[in-house]
Amino acid sequence: KDNDIRIFSEDNIGNMWIGTMNGLYQRDVTDRLNVFTVNGQKDGLKHNSIWALMKDKQGNIWVGSYFGGVESFNPEYHLFKHYRDVGENSLSMPVIGSMTEDKHRNLWISTDGGGINCLNRNTGKMTSITTKEGLSHNNVRSLYYDKKKDLLYIGMHMGGLDCLNINSHKITHCLAHPSAIKYIPSNIVNDIIQWRDQLILATHNGVVKYNIKTGEVSPLSKDKTISEQFGSLFYIYIDKKE
Repeated sequence: KDNDIRIFSEDNIGNMWIGTMNGLYQRDVTDRLNVFTVNGQKDGLKHNSIWALMKDKQGNIWVGSYFGGVESFNPEYHLFKHYRDVGENSLSMPVIGSMTEDKHRNLWISTDGGGINCLNRNTGKMTSITTKEGLSHNNVRSLYYDKKKDLLYIGMHMGGLDCLNINSHKITHCLAHPSAIKYIPSNIVNDIIQWRDQLILATHNGVVKYNIKTGEVSPLSKDKTISEQFGSLFYIYIDKKE
């Protein structure tokens, strides 16, 4: 009770992982509920306020928290590995928004105030990209990786939507079309997913579609009664049936 759910993810064997403001929960395949909270142990959870979850290609669960930085969880041994959130070769900010993995095994991490961080899992090196490198805003809410084109889409609070070319490191500001001002006046993009040839954006002004080819922004539905039901949204999901 009195425990807001912020994010959830499913692992390789069907366990459901649930991030809340008071710890990490696992609903396993037998419907048993396991709870992970801060216990002071070296290989335990470092912070209870969970904001981001991601399953990598190896089946590990990555956990991002509010002022707790980033940890990886090994489901086989039930151990957490904490990544440095201060000092050299560390996160630019320990407040985590979302995470995604690219095809080069890099882990991309969005932060609240520190731009985006990239953990090279082959070398262990952590780098950051902020407004100094051309990012529209350092408060990053969401990330979406386009594997085919090797592009990283970046949704921000007050910064709209940027696109990072992983190979060239070039950053493109996506919301230049006049329609963006009409349908995303707040310039807040909380979540990003792809549907067919478009991006679906959860914004402070509801759900909109972003045409990747033209840059045009349009409402999710032409039916105004449906569009007006959505207010400020933080997360969106598409089921397998679409």
